[in-house]
Amino acid sequence: MKIIAIHSDSIKFKPIKKAIKSAEDVKMEETEVKECLVCLTAVEKKDENLVKESAKRLAEETSKIAEQVKTKNIVLYPYAHLSSDLSHPEKAIEIMIEAEKLLKKNYKVVRAPFG
Repeated sequence: MKIIAIHSDSIKFKPIKKAIKSAEDVKMEETEVKECLVCLTAVEKKDENLVKESAKRLAEETSKIAEQVKTKNIVLYPYAHLSSDLSHPEKAIEIMIEAEKLLKKNYKVVRAPFG
């Protein structure tokens, strides 16, 4: 798994159309999150067989960074451009959802739609 974490004043995103067949069904409305940690995340093939462990690792690393920058707002943003060895989309979604659940115990979390 690879991530880039950005402490941002705000981020806006709006799904326009599905980019892949297995994309999530989501409302096509704009979302804005202010004063947040944006975690651009690429789930890789080596993460597929370790869904819970990979999600836990993502949540722990994200939490550490959020504490450093002193924010309670986190955006998990799928970002395939970080790797050339991507996992299957279904596994990536599963890991992102699990990480979201773990982070929601202590943070306000928004997960950008996958695909």
